[in-house]
Amino acid sequence: MAENENRQRYSFRIPHTFVIMFTIIVIAAISTLVIPAGQYDRVENPVNHKMTVVPDSFKYIKSSPVGFFNTFVAVQKGMVDAAQIIFFIFIVYGSFYIVIKTGTLNNAIAHAIRKMKGKEQLMIPISMYIFGLAGAIFGMFEETFGFIPILVSLAIALGYDALVGICMVSFGVAIGFAEAFMNPFTIGVA
Repeated sequence: MAENENRQRYSFRIPHTFVIMFTIIVIAAISTLVIPAGQYDRVENPVNHKMTVVPDSFKYIKSSPVGFFNTFVAVQKGMVDAAQIIFFIFIVYGSFYIVIKTGTLNNAIAHAIRKMKGKEQLMIPISMYIFGLAGAIFGMFEETFGFIPILVSLAIALGYDALVGICMVSFGVAIGFAEAFMNPFTIGVA
C-alpha cells in the first residue's frame, strides 16, 4: 500500500500548456542575452522580386537583448500581427463546434453509412472530393484538422484503419489546395 502511495506522489505530470508556452518565451528571451546576434545580407531576386539571402554573407552584429517588459509585450504584438489568422480559425472552429453540437455532422455521417451499405469503398473518393473542393474553392487546409477525428471514426466504422481516415481528409484537401482554381490564397498570390 505504501509503495502505491509513493508511486502516485512522485508521478510526473505534464504541466499546463500555458506553463510550457511561458517557459519557452522566457528561455527565448534569456537566449537573446547569451547567443550572439548575426544576420545575412539580402538582395532582391530579379525573377520574383523577393528578398533572398546571399550565401556566405553571415556577419555578427550588435546584440539587442529583449528586456523584461518587452518579453511580455512581444506576445501581444505577435497576436496583433496574426489577428486575421487567429480570428479566422476562431470563426471556422466556432462554426464547426455549432455543427457538431447540433448533431448535424454525426447524423450526416450515419445517413451516409446507411445509404452506402455494400458500397463503403465509395466513401473514400466522395469524402476526398468534398475536401478537395473545399481546398480548391475557399482555401481550406489547416481548418481540416478538426475533421480528422470524425473521418477516422468513419473509416473505422466502415472497416478501414485510422490512416485511411486521416488520408481521406489530408490527402483530399492537399490535392484540392494544390489544384486551386478559386482559392483566394493561391490565386491572390499568383
